Amino acid sequence: MAILHYLLLFGWDTLVEWLDSEDMASDLKEERWQEEAYRVQHLDHIIETLKHWTKTHTTTELFELGQLMHFPWAPVASSKEIVGSPQLKARGFFVSVAHPEANASFTYPGASYRFSRSPCNIQRRAPLIGEHNIQVYHQELGFPQEKLDELSSRNII
Repeated sequence: MAILHYLLLFGWDTLVEWLDSEDMASDLKEERWQEEAYRVQHLDHIIETLKHWTKTHTTTELFELGQLMHFPWAPVASSKEIVGSPQLKARGFFVSVAHPEANASFTYPGASYRFSRSPCNIQRRAPLIGEHNIQVYHQELGFPQEKLDELSSRNII
C-alpha cells in the first residue's frame, strides 16, 4: 500500500502519463483526478486500472521502467523463485542440515550475509516441536512442573 500512496501523492502525473501511453488512462486524465482527495475517494477504480495494466507487462518490465521513472518499487520473489534463484545457489545460500531424529537432512536458508574473515554457519538443526518446552515454561517463565504436566495432558504443549 505504501507504493500506492506514493504514486497517488508524488508520482501521479508520471503514472498517468505511462498508463496513457498504453491507452489505459483515458478517464484518469480528467481534471477531477488531479485532486488528491478525489483519488483517495476513488482508490478502488485506480486499483482496478492498475491491476488490468500490470497484467499486460512482465515483472521485469515494470521494475525496469519504474526505476527509470524513480518509482520506489521492486519485484517481490515468490518462495519458488527464491529457492530456484541462480544467485542464491551460486553463493551457497541454501545448506543441508542433518536431522538425526528423522534420519534425514533438510535444506535450510543460510546466513543472509557473508564475511571473509568471520563466516556464519548453521550450527544445528531447528528445534523439534516442543523440544524446549521445559526450558521455556519451567526455567524461563517459572511454571511449576505440575502446571507443565497439566498442559501436556491437555495437549496444549
